[in-house]
Amino acid sequence: GYAGQQNATLNAWTPATSAPGTVLHVRHGGLQVALLRFDLSPVPPGAVLRSVRLRLYVLGRTNANSLQVQGYALSRAWSPTQANWLQAAAGSPWAKAGGNGIPADRLGTAALALALQATGTWVEADVTELVRGWLQNPDSNYGLSLQGNGSGPVAYSLGGAEHADSQLRPQLELTWDQG
Repeated sequence: GYAGQQNATLNAWTPATSAPGTVLHVRHGGLQVALLRFDLSPVPPGAVLRSVRLRLYVLGRTNANSLQVQGYALSRAWSPTQANWLQAAAGSPWAKAGGNGIPADRLGTAALALALQATGTWVEADVTELVRGWLQNPDSNYGLSLQGNGSGPVAYSLGGAEHADSQLRPQLELTWDQG
C-alpha cells in the first residue's frame, strides 16, 4: 500500500480532540469532517497526467440514509496528529471552526463530489484537475476537506491512512505519460 498520505477527522462534538488515522468519519451537516493529503513527490518531473482518481473504502454507517460528500481543497497546512475542530495544528487555530474559513482554511468551490450509500464498497471521484494544479504548484497541496450533506442524519466511516488492513486505506490512482 501507498504510505505517503496523512489524514484526520475533525469532530464538532469533541472539538478539542485530535483523531488521526485508522478510520475517517464524515457526518451530515459538516459535524464530522475528514481531512486527507497525499504526497505527490513520487510523480516524476515533467509527467503529463492523464487521469487521477481518489478512492475511499466505506467501512460503515450509522443508519440507511445516504450522504452526499463534497471535497474542498484546503488552503493551509494542518497536522494529522494535532488537527481538531478548533485548530489546524497546536497553537494554529482555524480561521473558522471545522476548517471552514473561506479562503483562509479551504476553497469555497467543491473539487469533487461523492455519494455514500452502502458499506463494504469503494467510492471514487475524478480529481485530475485538482492534482494537476498541485503538481504545477506543489506548495498548494494541503489536501482535501471532505464534508457531508445528507437528507437525514447519518455518519459514514471510511478506511483511513493507518487502517490495519492496508488494502482499505485511501487510494490516489494516477495515470501519466512521461513528459
